[in-house]
Amino acid sequence: MKIILFILFISSALSTMACRCHEISSIEKSYSKTAVVGSGKVLSLEYVSIWSTMAPEKRTEAKEAFLEVHPHTESLETGIIQKVSLEFLKNYKEEKLTDTIVIYTPRGSASCGFTSFKIGENFIVYANLHFSYGLFNPNKIKGIQQSNTYWTTHCTRTNYYHKEEANTLELLSQG
Repeated sequence: MKIILFILFISSALSTMACRCHEISSIEKSYSKTAVVGSGKVLSLEYVSIWSTMAPEKRTEAKEAFLEVHPHTESLETGIIQKVSLEFLKNYKEEKLTDTIVIYTPRGSASCGFTSFKIGENFIVYANLHFSYGLFNPNKIKGIQQSNTYWTTHCTRTNYYHKEEANTLELLSQG
């Protein structure tokens, strides 16, 4: 009985929270709306729990905040987030970044995840520091973000590397 109720809860939650992207913005608008824009090569992919995306010292606080709104966290303990290690080859924004950054994205496209990352392939990534987790907002917890990590979705312009887009981004980066 618990399993049936859990499946009904998840099904209703997914149908009400399914990803809805408006038209993908222009390069210029996407550039101005995101904190990080750059190109890089995917070094590794893995699936992690949502808690793994948070600073270790803040995970307990985030779980407690979640439990105030939702009594169960089992589904959040599984690998519902894709963790992408990206060798950052070109930074089109001024933010100082290390040579390798971590990009998180929801695992499924129904959750707006960018699911096309492949090891060894080059991508242009548009990313931000925070992600709306949908069920609650842990971003209100100060210091929850791990350093050198960013979020993207398929609602951004993140995609395979295209020279024409890279040329436009290069022009934008020069002001």
